[in-house]
Amino acid sequence: METERGARPGPADAQVGESVRLVVTQRRGRALPEGSRVRWLRVAPHLQHAEGAPEDDPTYSNAVFGGADHGKWVGMDTIEYRTEPMGLGRHARIEGNALVLEGAPPPTWEERTPSRSTPMAGTLWLAAEVELPDGRRLRTADQDDTDRLGLESKVTRVSFRAGEGFVGWLSAYFGVPYVFGSTPAQSDRRVGIDCADVLVGARRSQTGRRLGYTSVRGMGRLADAVSDVLLLDRDGTIRDAEGEPVSLRWGEAIQSGDMLAIDYANDGSDVVLPRAWDHIGVLLEDHATEGAPGILDGKDVLRHMSLRGLTDQPLTAHGRIRLRIWRWKR
Repeated sequence: METERGARPGPADAQVGESVRLVVTQRRGRALPEGSRVRWLRVAPHLQHAEGAPEDDPTYSNAVFGGADHGKWVGMDTIEYRTEPMGLGRHARIEGNALVLEGAPPPTWEERTPSRSTPMAGTLWLAAEVELPDGRRLRTADQDDTDRLGLESKVTRVSFRAGEGFVGWLSAYFGVPYVFGSTPAQSDRRVGIDCADVLVGARRSQTGRRLGYTSVRGMGRLADAVSDVLLLDRDGTIRDAEGEPVSLRWGEAIQSGDMLAIDYANDGSDVVLPRAWDHIGVLLEDHATEGAPGILDGKDVLRHMSLRGLTDQPLTAHGRIRLRIWRWKR
């Protein structure tokens, strides 16, 4: 059995509202026998280890997190999956033996975050179970079809983005697990990705350029700094190195799609992260109803790969931090 993704083989990428039609066929595209019944299933990654992980840290990681060996390669972690009945929302429908999608169906409870502001965007993997007229049951590639990276490419993947710009392409990564120290091959397949690689992946998709994946520290090869090193207080005020308040105006000094690098070293955390910059995300929008209208502050929204996948959160969720703003090179 095979799943055809419209007229093209391989993964499907579409904008929310566009149709992706998935049809189950026999090998070489032959139609199913008359009377066959198809049941659609979702192959869902657990966003963190559900079993077999250290009790104190269920995060997927290919490298040491924290301490003197922070970032040291330890080997490919194993991403865990489950297969469950397909939930149909208003952007998904069944037509005979075909599944028609115009957006990612509503997330399961594990993926739901109150901060998510781009419904129907994201990545999902699907399988189809077929009952033939003679009673045999067959299934397309599912959670058992994995290699050292995660789900194999033959598992049907569909990704929906919210728009054609960088932020829109980034939204296609909702539902992809966070993996600290992700590899380029994992990132390309979208089975697991870290904070810097997800930004490069979205930029590659937007521009078609073969940009090299990198760490937060290596972002200077791909982007220009558009601010000095600044501080964010716990009350949400942006300050310069001398502690004086700084006003960065939206639409002038900063804009949606700018990247914000974070250093947690001054947050009083017990976790030792010896690198100069620990994390990076993308500025989404001015939260004018709660913060200072038109000025960057702690209430404004950052889209970033949290330990439970791509998430939209106010800057204050990161505590007291050092930060610097970057913008992609032309």
